[in-house]
Amino acid sequence: MMGNSTSKHMEIMNKVDGPLYKKHTNYNPCDAFLAAVFIDASAAKKIEVMGLGVELSGKHTRGQCVSFREMTPNVRVIQELDFEVIKRIFLEVAQYKE
Repeated sequence: MMGNSTSKHMEIMNKVDGPLYKKHTNYNPCDAFLAAVFIDASAAKKIEVMGLGVELSGKHTRGQCVSFREMTPNVRVIQELDFEVIKRIFLEVAQYKE
């Protein structure tokens, strides 16, 4: 998405992300997406509030998040992102001058 940017920040990101994009065709930098939502909440197009817990006993998943319908809603899960907003934020960051 931003591989043509020539800023120092993007040089670093390309070194980090480059090998991942070659290895995984569906690589998603989820932490960066969440950071974009913190910068501009409109980047999250659809949010669902649900009850999630970590199941540790091995009954369902062993250590993964599980949605329990009977559980009181305790988290907001981003279901859909506005990639135009995210792209704008990423490009602004890539062009950042110190």
